[in-house]
Amino acid sequence: MAQRAVDRKMSEQIDWCLNYQWSHWSSLPENAKHWAEMDWTEQEVFHLEWAGITEHWLRELGTWAREGLLTPGQSSRYDELTRLVRAQRPTLRAMLQEETALTPTAMDSPER
Repeated sequence: MAQRAVDRKMSEQIDWCLNYQWSHWSSLPENAKHWAEMDWTEQEVFHLEWAGITEHWLRELGTWAREGLLTPGQSSRYDELTRLVRAQRPTLRAMLQEETALTPTAMDSPER
């Protein structure tokens, strides 16, 4: 989809979201390494934050990408994030010990 005109505030929101997602998904292996050391409360907080916040913003990014709101630079970062999410999703599933971790997102399919 062609890029649409986006105001500065929206572009800043997209940048924030890309940074937030990259930080969380790239730190997943470190979290997984310490998962067994976490008590039940820490694991539950992680799960709730991931399901309620991280996945929410991941879906928002997918929507913005499909709507053509990302700049070429943001689109490139989104593509990198997509690859990272696909690579890390099995780690997340293993941590949460679920067959289908959380709700599938646009990142789980190759289409935008």
